[in-house]
Amino acid sequence: MEKVGDGHVEGNETSGNPADVGAKGLIVSEKSFSCWLRNRNYIRKFKPAVVVGAVKVNRDNREYWRWTDREGLGMSDTQGSDDLTEGDNFSEPSASTDSDTSAVYVSSEPNLQVLPGTSSAEFPGGNQPQQAEEDKDSDGFTCTICYDQFTNSGEHRISCLKCGHIFGKNCIEKWLKIHGRCPQCNCKAKKGEVRVLYVKSLQAVDNTDLTEAKKELEKAQITISKCTLESAKQKISIQSLHQQIQVLEKQNVQLKQNLSSSAVTTCSCNNPGPSSTSLKNNNANNAGFGSLGYDDPEGSSSLPGSQIVPQQATCRKQLRYSVAKFFEIKEGNCRVGAYNEWMNMMVVSHDVKSSLFPNGSCGIKLINMLELRAIWSSPIHQKQIRDMQFSLCQNDVLLTVSLDKKATLHNCGGNVTVHTFQTEYPLWSCAWDEVHSEIFYLGCSNGSIVAYDMRSMSDPLAIYPQGQDKSPVCRLRYVNPTYQANAFNLNGLLVQKLNSVQFGEYRGGNISEMRFHQLPLEGPFFNVDYENDSRHMLVSTRPSPRNDIDHGRHLLCDLNQCYSDTLERNVVTSNVIQIYQGSSRDGQKISRPSLFSPEEEYVYVLANGAQHTVQYWDVSLSEVNPTTIPHTPDYVLDYTHCRVNSSNFLGLISEKGVRICNQTFE
Repeated sequence: MEKVGDGHVEGNETSGNPADVGAKGLIVSEKSFSCWLRNRNYIRKFKPAVVVGAVKVNRDNREYWRWTDREGLGMSDTQGSDDLTEGDNFSEPSASTDSDTSAVYVSSEPNLQVLPGTSSAEFPGGNQPQQAEEDKDSDGFTCTICYDQFTNSGEHRISCLKCGHIFGKNCIEKWLKIHGRCPQCNCKAKKGEVRVLYVKSLQAVDNTDLTEAKKELEKAQITISKCTLESAKQKISIQSLHQQIQVLEKQNVQLKQNLSSSAVTTCSCNNPGPSSTSLKNNNANNAGFGSLGYDDPEGSSSLPGSQIVPQQATCRKQLRYSVAKFFEIKEGNCRVGAYNEWMNMMVVSHDVKSSLFPNGSCGIKLINMLELRAIWSSPIHQKQIRDMQFSLCQNDVLLTVSLDKKATLHNCGGNVTVHTFQTEYPLWSCAWDEVHSEIFYLGCSNGSIVAYDMRSMSDPLAIYPQGQDKSPVCRLRYVNPTYQANAFNLNGLLVQKLNSVQFGEYRGGNISEMRFHQLPLEGPFFNVDYENDSRHMLVSTRPSPRNDIDHGRHLLCDLNQCYSDTLERNVVTSNVIQIYQGSSRDGQKISRPSLFSPEEEYVYVLANGAQHTVQYWDVSLSEVNPTTIPHTPDYVLDYTHCRVNSSNFLGLISEKGVRICNQTFE
């Protein structure tokens, strides 16, 4: 055996024990080493690792190679080496002579090789740092099957398997034909899975810092965009404030000029009558109904309790209307309307011809108030819609009720019905709770009221009984709470039936429990309206042959509380402030007179007049002579007030369509 000792060669000592091999390397004949190079691919099948020791052993006149792992690379001295010596012949038999002095040193350290002709005494302690560094740099550029460098083209170009290991293309294809597995991870592989990598070179780069820098850059860009957006918002806000300041400065200058140049007007305005805001404070102990003076032969009177002082007309601006456009609806049967200030859209109910409802249907038509044009119509119910209101918490959701015993939540933005509520009775009216904006109320034809919560649509939140009056609930109006001094500060539900008007008070703030107070007013009734700013209520009555009244009436009232000795608790009552004469046709069709405030300290009553006209009264004036809106040939069923930017419009809804009027002050 030829063995490396302490830097010299000892011949004719063949122990056959692998332990006799030096830990640093050995010297073999050049001829035997060339034989090993030819068979190195077969050797890698058993252990694809760096050859750390080799020895030629003569056993039974045959030559074998034994491989040892003295550096701890995963294979023991006896494991695997015995298998090789027993059955695997890697070189042809040849007589080993002492004259074979040409040798090759195989190092036990990876990638370190010494060519023939190097002194054996230099091998164990020899150090080739430059060569080792070059081999280390070229580690990723060599094929692990043949140890040759990759090429960018040709048969030995860079290729990989699906497991990710990289080899030369011709090497891995030959390997897979024999073994069918990856030489490194031993995973099953096929020749068809070989993929060519079109790369110039392979080199792992530590891009951790680059990745972190990119993340920081993205965060900085997001922060910059947010700051830019916020800056733009602030600039817009500042510009808007500057414009408001300029407007206020102009108004201030104009007011100063008016004060200095118009002494007569100033003197005439020193003793103004009570404004609409002060009317609600003139309650003055009018708790009864018998002394209200309903037998006034002229049909309208100023009651003693109201104490309205005439106000000079020269001190007040005059409200004027002019017809802007008429939208004719061919299907007809228009009934009610509603306005969404958030979308600048008016909706009007009317009959709709649809294949979904062959027996007829009723839906809504959207009108764009910015451009004054009709957009689309959509069927919602099978029968006539009696009332509809927009939600306060979701601006594009419309609540509609119909005689088909259904209430729907319709999304006007997407023209989609969100949910449908089925009830036992036909529905006549609806209202949203303005304190708890997710709750709404439905007025039924049997006189009961059903409350629902949008957050739980499966079952009703509460059902309020009809009481003694079982007539249909024609109108529901919510009364907001207030903290004004000497004002009615309760919140609740104003209920108008055909034969009574009631106020529903929450007991202990619990919505499910409501106490109803019947107001001391005489019917029959066809509408009620409430204005939250002035705390006034408008009650409309039909002609009553029993009381020899052949025309409708509009009672301007306010609400208050008083203590009842009989019930031994507080009750809600009403005081009549003014009575306005209505139309003789008020008993034929149920319309909806309106009480509205277009500006602060201006409150008006709007209702049908005689001979196909619409008339309105200024509440702050004691005069009962109304002002007429021209060009209204049809009987108006509903009034819809629209505020578009800084302009005010009024929608007059009749059976054939809707008439839009401009509202101005002069």
